[in-house]
Amino acid sequence: MSAKYVAMVNPLFWRWGSRALMIAGLAWVGYLLITTVEDPARFIPDNMTWLVAATGLVALSMAANIWLFTLFLHTEPKRCYHFLLVVKLSVVGQLLRYLPGRFWGIAYQISAAREYIPAMHLARANIDLMVFSLFGSVIVALVLLGRQWGWPWGVLVALSTLGIVLLSGLFLGGANWLLRVFACYLPNKARRILDELAIGQPTVSRLVLIITIFIGGWILYLAAWNLLGLVFYNFSNVNFTILCALYTLASIIGIVSALTPAGLGVREAAFIVLATGSTTQEAAAFFAVFGRIWLMLIEVIILIIVVSFLSITKKANE
Repeated sequence: MSAKYVAMVNPLFWRWGSRALMIAGLAWVGYLLITTVEDPARFIPDNMTWLVAATGLVALSMAANIWLFTLFLHTEPKRCYHFLLVVKLSVVGQLLRYLPGRFWGIAYQISAAREYIPAMHLARANIDLMVFSLFGSVIVALVLLGRQWGWPWGVLVALSTLGIVLLSGLFLGGANWLLRVFACYLPNKARRILDELAIGQPTVSRLVLIITIFIGGWILYLAAWNLLGLVFYNFSNVNFTILCALYTLASIIGIVSALTPAGLGVREAAFIVLATGSTTQEAAAFFAVFGRIWLMLIEVIILIIVVSFLSITKKANE
């Protein structure tokens, strides 16, 4: 058996490789911060009011994602799951992606809702949300970058239209067709799983609502990033629209890489590479770290709010 084959199938190899990549990425970011920062006080927020406002906008954009998860979970009229349960599953599932491995979120959801929601419905809703968010975010990020970099309006309109057409085709039957096609070439057990996943699809009106909510969430998220120029006076000249778009692309690289928990280290390194030429290394390194901590803390705050509300509601019903 070749050494290459052993490396491919040995989980220990991938585990240590993942850790090495994560440490390397974070170490590079840390090195840039140490070598480019002259005054650490530059990173202290100058205006907490605007920081709270930006945080609130990001929280609302994350709430939009929870709404999208709910819509994807209810693709068929006969499905009717408890809203608060779905919210809790979505929030906790998102946070669990920070743990090593890629399936803790969906595993928790299936375990916590096994008496109420079929596992395949949860799996398909997560897949739909991930695919829609990844493709949609790539399109939005490219349009934003194109607008900032002076691409012709015709190119931007064509790119937006192409994105909507592809997503519409995928979620109005295309995804189910692809799953059934792939199922034909797989062993019986895997074929049955894909056949069960190829269930339900949004109606045209629901897809329009999904796209509208997605764009609305993006507007809130973009506005939050642009408020950071009012939070950190030393970075007021930074083009935060470009940074927001690049950070989104870096996040997608981290997710697709599937090498580290939530792309830890990979996202930060990718962001610094992408931001080279668009801002200073100091700003790129700082916002690579700030973005990670900021967004994660907001998710934790949302979880605390949701759990507290569920606890209060449960006690009120007793």
